[in-house]
Amino acid sequence: VELTHLGFHALDVHLLGYTIQASTFQASPDDMADLATTFLRELPEHEYPALAEHVRHHLGGEEESEFWFGLELVLDGIERLREVKAGSLAGP
Repeated sequence: VELTHLGFHALDVHLLGYTIQASTFQASPDDMADLATTFLRELPEHEYPALAEHVRHHLGGEEESEFWFGLELVLDGIERLREVKAGSLAGP
């Protein structure tokens, strides 16, 4: 019961969070590219190399894969916990 409860809310938060972000984000892909380019130009990259790399990755335009990656992590984690729980109930 507890795992079902937690799993439901983990899925709910992931789906709801992604939906809110996707539906309220106002910048077009072209706007985002311009913003990222300006940001990178002003960022002291030697101080924040990982952040610069992250921003450049966003310029690749594969935002939808982030949703599916997160969803798979949540589902795989729930499945792993379910198997552990089932194993502990089976006994020796």
